[in-house]
Amino acid sequence: EEAELDLANYSRNNNIYSSDGKEGLATGKLSQLHDLATRAETDRMLKQSLYEEVRAGRSAQLPEAFADPKTGELQKRLGELKVEYAQLSATYGEKNPKLVEVKQQTAAIEQQIAESRGGLELKLKADYERAVRDEASMKTALDRAKAEASQQNQALIEFNILKQEVETNKSLYTDFLQKMSQAKIQEHEQHNNMRMIDPPQVPITPVGPNRLRTIF
Repeated sequence: EEAELDLANYSRNNNIYSSDGKEGLATGKLSQLHDLATRAETDRMLKQSLYEEVRAGRSAQLPEAFADPKTGELQKRLGELKVEYAQLSATYGEKNPKLVEVKQQTAAIEQQIAESRGGLELKLKADYERAVRDEASMKTALDRAKAEASQQNQALIEFNILKQEVETNKSLYTDFLQKMSQAKIQEHEQHNNMRMIDPPQVPITPVGPNRLRTIF
């Protein structure tokens, strides 16, 4: 009983809730945080790559899932205006009203593209900085969980020692009860209080076979 009480108290004080003592709360927490930290690192690397592409002026090389569809349409329209401007420039002079109008439209679209790129860069920068913070937070939590798991591993060693002591005491106690039962039986055999009230009689004739009945 004392060994079982020590084991129960130790389990409660060290947050060991597994019945077999193989895994505590810290070990399960460490596994989950390791998975979350790996995901956070992967997400940060992706956000960093996207942000650097836009900052270097290579927004056109972004994957379609992260590209701004509005910017794509503006790029297409800008290409059409440049072709139209080249055609008009070959036919008319620089002061032609149509050429001036196309030039103005081109400038307006280029400004819209620049604004769109600027907004996309700010958005990707914010996403990247948030991913960096998330990764740092996950790594801090992971380091703390590693320390907790290390401490709990030491606790599990002591837990197993106490558990083995309980099992040993139970085995000794069971063996003790068996030996006590055997000793009581032997004691009763040595102090027999039974007495014979009707002694056995040796028969004069055999009890069988009954030949007369068989012949009959």
